[in-house]
Amino acid sequence: MSITYKQAAGAAFALVGATATATWNIRNDRLEELDSIVNSYEAAESWKVPETIAKLDKSVEYLNSELGLIAENQKYKEEIDELMAQVSELSETVSMKNNQISALEDKVAEQEQFVNEFFSDTEEFVLEKNTSIGFFGAEIVVALNDVYEVLGDADITINNSKHRIEVGSIIPVTSANKTCDLIFNEFVGYDSIKLSILCKEI
Repeated sequence: MSITYKQAAGAAFALVGATATATWNIRNDRLEELDSIVNSYEAAESWKVPETIAKLDKSVEYLNSELGLIAENQKYKEEIDELMAQVSELSETVSMKNNQISALEDKVAEQEQFVNEFFSDTEEFVLEKNTSIGFFGAEIVVALNDVYEVLGDADITINNSKHRIEVGSIIPVTSANKTCDLIFNEFVGYDSIKLSILCKEI
């Protein structure tokens, strides 16, 4: 098949046209890319990049500070929770001790009631050296003659009967219508002692 001159010329023009069109498209794409880059630079300049970066740095610093405060607050919260647990435990211990004290007070009250019911007369008194005290119209007279605190004893006279006693000593005493116990409780000073007398009717 033979190609005429006219056909060859047409083909040549078509090829040139296609090449020109492709070149124009490539050139337009590059121009658009360059325009985008220029716009980015212009936008960056309008954004004041150094100031923006400085603000971002401050924001990051602030966030780090807040995170540090959050972590510190969490630590304090854990310490507070631990202290609250200790307080709760101590409250339980105090409550238990109070219950024990209450039980002991009840027991003491029962013992005091028993003593008061069993003995018609009870009295606690302090005697100084060379003094005396009388009970029931002088039916029972107790005198302190001497005190030996260093040795832990004392000399007393009960109704003209002499006794050397020490802390905890119990001396039976009888009057016309009562039977009593005289108890040496403690030393009050270098020249005085505390005693109790418990009496019940015969």
